[in-house]
Amino acid sequence: MKRVAENSFLLFVYPFVFDPATFVERSAAISAAEWQAGSHRIPVWKPDRFPRGDMLAYVAGYLNPASGESPTAHLWRMNWGLRRSFGLSNEADWALGIKRKGAQEEFPFCFGEILKVGEKENDNSFAFRLALFHGGVGFLTCQVTPRSDQVEDWLDFTHYFRFANRPNKVWLQGRAGQRLAATGSGAAFFPDSAGGTQSHSDGKGTLNDLLVALLATGDASRARAEAAGQVGHEWWTEVFVPEQVIPFASFFVEGVLANEEMELAYKLRSFFHRYQGDDPAPEDLSRDQPGLLPYANRQWFIFSVEGGAFLACDAPKREFFQATLPAHIRSHYFLVFMLTLQQRFVLMSLSQKVADKWLIEGKSPAELTEGRFKAFAQIRDRFLEFTARGYFTQVMQREHHQRFYRKWQEVFQIRDLYEEVRDEVREMYQYLQSQRTEAEEKRARRFGIWISTVALLVVIPTIVFGFLGINIRNFTSAADTGLTVRQALLWSAVGTVGLVLLAWGVREIVRKRINRTSE
Repeated sequence: MKRVAENSFLLFVYPFVFDPATFVERSAAISAAEWQAGSHRIPVWKPDRFPRGDMLAYVAGYLNPASGESPTAHLWRMNWGLRRSFGLSNEADWALGIKRKGAQEEFPFCFGEILKVGEKENDNSFAFRLALFHGGVGFLTCQVTPRSDQVEDWLDFTHYFRFANRPNKVWLQGRAGQRLAATGSGAAFFPDSAGGTQSHSDGKGTLNDLLVALLATGDASRARAEAAGQVGHEWWTEVFVPEQVIPFASFFVEGVLANEEMELAYKLRSFFHRYQGDDPAPEDLSRDQPGLLPYANRQWFIFSVEGGAFLACDAPKREFFQATLPAHIRSHYFLVFMLTLQQRFVLMSLSQKVADKWLIEGKSPAELTEGRFKAFAQIRDRFLEFTARGYFTQVMQREHHQRFYRKWQEVFQIRDLYEEVRDEVREMYQYLQSQRTEAEEKRARRFGIWISTVALLVVIPTIVFGFLGINIRNFTSAADTGLTVRQALLWSAVGTVGLVLLAWGVREIVRKRINRTSE
């Protein structure tokens, strides 16, 4: 009979975007955030480090910089001291509730790993992890463990937990364990920081209730506003399918027959529940299917645009396959998965910025061009920074890790996205730069014409007086010779008007030629 081994795990990723200019501010707020736990206030997050492993030195340097250097990303894990107040591991009994075929079903689970009596938290037993990248992309990852070893239950759980933000169809329900409930085991439970039983009297809520409470720690002003009973604004924006998270599953299954392997891999690739995918096409069951990457005998990495998985059928009972490999999948391979997700969403965000900033409004064509130019200069700078610090051809030294990385880049079409955004930014920036240069040249020509006109108004009377040799009585000649003041002004006016008309005609001819040249 098929069963899921204890070294299996499920991770679900909530991706989001934020203003890259607030990276330092958000990081500081997250590091300083505190919640009430009993009679004490303790930090919500503990600083964490990205796994080093066989990562290339310069990539590892970006992710885990030396003291004093500017970080490319920050990583935190939820403080284990909040396990009781947030209901982690064995501290609360959680159930994933679904409505299927008119009936309600429940799948018991816990956040984090199911720790045995006396067992302490380790690097793999985290319940929530939060990562922020300098490029304006973040990931909130939760780890959940179904309290069942049945393959069908794990398939159902993986399928439905992705949609745990749809309360009419999928929901979470918490019940306090004996150690938490003041009134005894089984009382309704929901974390106080996510509304508590005041907002969830029956312990029912959504995954989004938990995610919002955790992400709100990135905005100190929001926390103060909510404490005062006001509505705070979210500093993040959804970037994936609304109300859906991305699964990263690892199935170590025992008792799998040879003719059942590809069918199970097919269900995992599409994240089907037990009643889906019963009539696959022959091509979907091929071992050469492009969504599979062989790792070892009867073991595959599974790729799709909806998420990733690893399937091991009757893995050898050796330390490497039972402990080392699961730990590497949860750390090193998941990091590679997260890096490619970061590339995907940064590029998608930049492409969206290109479309948004092109639609900005301006009071005049000149102001519109100038506004677009400044906006696209910022987009170009952000794209160049991403190229330098987030877009890597190789991240790992080992063959399996590098093949895994390249496969995700292929599935998410990272190269195509990169070239598309690069061409958009370059062509539009160059176009706006040429528009701006042309506008500056027109302004320079207009200024030159204006200066010339003013100069003519000064020079022409001087020329008239000099050319006509006018002498004014009692000024430049004796009292009985020369012209009177009135006569001199009259002759000067006639000469000035004549020369101004001549200058105006020449200017009009030049202006028309300039306009024809510009057109």
